[in-house]
Amino acid sequence: MVDDHSVWTKDIAKAARFARWLGLGVFSLIAAAAAAVVAFATRAGLQSRRDVVEVLHLSGARNVFIAELFQTRFARMAAQAGLFGAGGAAILGGALRLAGGGGGLTPVLPIAWIDLLAVLPCPVVAALVAAGAARLTAEALIREMT
Repeated sequence: MVDDHSVWTKDIAKAARFARWLGLGVFSLIAAAAAAVVAFATRAGLQSRRDVVEVLHLSGARNVFIAELFQTRFARMAAQAGLFGAGGAAILGGALRLAGGGGGLTPVLPIAWIDLLAVLPCPVVAALVAAGAARLTAEALIREMT
């Protein structure tokens, strides 16, 4: 009797594809939730500074300029938060690698040091999501105000 590994390797590959799509779905939900939080914060910021927005308009500032102020502020805050989150994830990943004796928790799921670089785009992605949400929300609200 010959043991054919192709049967169970296909199942593992299928499970890995499912895990990848599941991870992408979770990432999308987190990005959407972050965008909603930024939109809410932008709305609150604009409402609390309505008089400042009116003064800026009277001074000749265009809607795009005011929206860019909010966009820049929230993008910077999100990039800093993404940097802290990426650093925490990298530390946790390094701890998991070291906890398994240098190869990861199990031999089946090894963690290489190069895998920790996967968190590098997190600050950029966070900043882009926040900037987009803040820009769209600010432009819409400023149009309503004027």
